[in-house]
Amino acid sequence: MINVKNDSYKIILIDTCIVSEMLKRKGNLSKNIFSKILDHRYPSFSFDTIIELKRAPKVYEEFIDVFSFLPALILKNSGLLIEEEILNYENPKVIDPVITILHRNPSKVENFDAKAFLNSHLTKEYLEKNQEEYKLALESMLDLKNGYPPKNGNYTLKEIEEFVELVTYKQLVVRDKSWCQNMLNKKITIYAEKFPSIQIMCYLAFYKFYINNRKPKLSDVTDLLIATSYPYIDEVITEKNLSEMVRQIQRKHKFCNHLTTYTINDFI
Repeated sequence: MINVKNDSYKIILIDTCIVSEMLKRKGNLSKNIFSKILDHRYPSFSFDTIIELKRAPKVYEEFIDVFSFLPALILKNSGLLIEEEILNYENPKVIDPVITILHRNPSKVENFDAKAFLNSHLTKEYLEKNQEEYKLALESMLDLKNGYPPKNGNYTLKEIEEFVELVTYKQLVVRDKSWCQNMLNKKITIYAEKFPSIQIMCYLAFYKFYINNRKPKLSDVTDLLIATSYPYIDEVITEKNLSEMVRQIQRKHKFCNHLTTYTINDFI
């Protein structure tokens, strides 16, 4: 939820695939979606979605033209969210998933140049570095694939949850080894559940690659990284398979149960 002028609004994330469909189909789909979600909701986009769109200049320009005139939010990427979870380990309630409002004031649109703001962050060097980080993220979630077989043919819920816990700790060490070492030196227990952004990513990776045995693609990483915001938002519009996986995780593991998922079919 986000509070604006003493009123609360739900944060609804529009996933990359849905943004692409809205731009592709034009008119009716966008109208149907916005007519249903703008009532006490703030549409939002992950910074990772912006990065993906930037790689297709024509689509990126359309995105700016269409969405910069709405009171939309840009959400922090996975790296920033995990940093905040580390920084606020003792007080996770203060974590804010929003990095900026894409369009701040309908009467002063000219005062906020959304394209200039985004381009200032999306430099060529940043995009190249980001691509390398995507590859490393994918490798780190898959390097247990051959070394983590189910004990009796099918993975149990306990085995899945142990995997999520193990990879969460591994991700923390990779991202901030000094913080982990400092916590150990102080004999402070590190609880994996205090890093829900990593956990949702691990759950989805497990169901996608370990259970469904899907052959991984680099584009899959974007889906996983965008999902790191799920613990901090209220609703998401995404593709059918991802929505079904989230619901499966909610049902079986009682994780991220506050989140409501929609697919494009809910708006046609």
